[in-house]
Amino acid sequence: MINKITLILILISLAFKSNAQTAGQLDATFNNNSGSFIIDFANNDNLTNISIQPDQKVLATGVALSAGFMGQLKAIRLNADGTPDLTFATNSVFTYASSDETYGYSILTTPDNKILIGGIVISISSGYADILLLQLDSSGNPDPSFGVNGVMVHELTPQDDLLQGMDIQPDGKIVISGTLSTTVGFDIYNTPMLMRLNSNGSVDSTFGVNGIKEFTAVGIDNELTSCLVQDDGKIVASGHYQKAFTGATDFDVYVVRTDSNGVADAGFGNNGEKVIEINLGIDDVFGMDVDSVGNIYVGGFTTAPISLGLDMLLMKLQSNGNIDSTFGVNGVVVYDSLDYDVADDLKVQNDGKILLCGSIGGAFLDPKDFAIWRYNSDGTPDLSFNNGVVTTNVNPASVHEYNSLAIQSNGKIVAGGKFLGTTNNDIAIHRYYASSVSQITEAGISTDKLYPNPSSGKFNINSSKYTGTSLITIYNTSGEKVFESEVSFPGNEFELNQPSGVYFYQINNNAGITSGKLIIVK
Repeated sequence: MINKITLILILISLAFKSNAQTAGQLDATFNNNSGSFIIDFANNDNLTNISIQPDQKVLATGVALSAGFMGQLKAIRLNADGTPDLTFATNSVFTYASSDETYGYSILTTPDNKILIGGIVISISSGYADILLLQLDSSGNPDPSFGVNGVMVHELTPQDDLLQGMDIQPDGKIVISGTLSTTVGFDIYNTPMLMRLNSNGSVDSTFGVNGIKEFTAVGIDNELTSCLVQDDGKIVASGHYQKAFTGATDFDVYVVRTDSNGVADAGFGNNGEKVIEINLGIDDVFGMDVDSVGNIYVGGFTTAPISLGLDMLLMKLQSNGNIDSTFGVNGVVVYDSLDYDVADDLKVQNDGKILLCGSIGGAFLDPKDFAIWRYNSDGTPDLSFNNGVVTTNVNPASVHEYNSLAIQSNGKIVAGGKFLGTTNNDIAIHRYYASSVSQITEAGISTDKLYPNPSSGKFNINSSKYTGTSLITIYNTSGEKVFESEVSFPGNEFELNQPSGVYFYQINNNAGITSGKLIIVK
């Protein structure tokens, strides 16, 4: 008969021999152990933005094209484990019915747990685009308190007006970045702008000039594709800026910041604007995030000087707009693998590491793989994350493109976009592990965080190390999640109803993520 001490030693030995998860590995437990969520709305489909609700459900928006290439806005909600949330709209999918074309570009949860979708509507009669906002209740039904039956359209000019980025202030006001049309002589310029709306979708006239802050354009093609409200209330946005008289072949990275009232921040760049040239060609950024101390990170691509291939671009700016020369090489990271290396979104983890998602592959319509990069806080590749980059494909020899990523509270990475299916583009969402269980096992048995350890299944969390609410997640040696719960202090005991064995835990709270190993002996 094996006594408990012998059993503990055997279990520890088995844990070190198990095939555990690694950072950057696809999470096979996502969506009923399929590892991915794929949906086809019959013709060409595209996912443009992902966000995570406070309850860790996954929101996504994009477009489904009809056979006649008419765009129809879609929104999807998945449960935290990647399964379709059948309580949302119709079988997890919201469809905006309109006689015009509609496209979803941003989706967020409001402070009162409603769902806000931003995009554009293109008039069939005029052919021009206007700003479109939809608000849904928590069940995916249009919210009658917002706009007209949950819908608000803003026509700023007689030509194209585009929503490209969106964020929500703590008071519920909505900040939009994008462009409006300005006539200069015989030309129509895409003028970069910020706009603020009240929580009911109406224009906030206290912001900028009648709700809009325009930035002067000297070329025709300019845009602000991302925007964020900082903790201090200031608003930062990024995109590209076209030089005068150069055509569409010379874009520079463009970052702007205003105060909370839409007034250019004189302490940032050149009176609130920063224009950065990397190469004599196209430099463009699509993703942006701000870290806990106000540093700004932007990601996109730059054109290689000789080959004219597209190389992934990551930059770090200090809070005053100056390039942080200690990051990467003089503040810049360039990744060159194949002819097409492009980042479309960016997020900063709680530990300061930087995630980017996009595509890696050949030029034009040559095959491309989904790509996720991770860099350390100094701009060096995170070698623990598959040497810094992870690629995935669903249909080999086709085009794959991640357009957005988000991070769940347990640190797992959710990324989504489109790929070429059998005949048309379909939507795909994947989830990746952010850390390696093999690294956790090296920490040994933890007694200073969870105790007693080993135990029969009842554990306490050392409340002197944590405050407020923590999320505890426990995995078995196969990397499968077997337990997850929020724990508030005091009252920090929980019971893990699992058979004898070795388990691994992660505790996520405002101090970051800590990990360790548990032993259950019954």
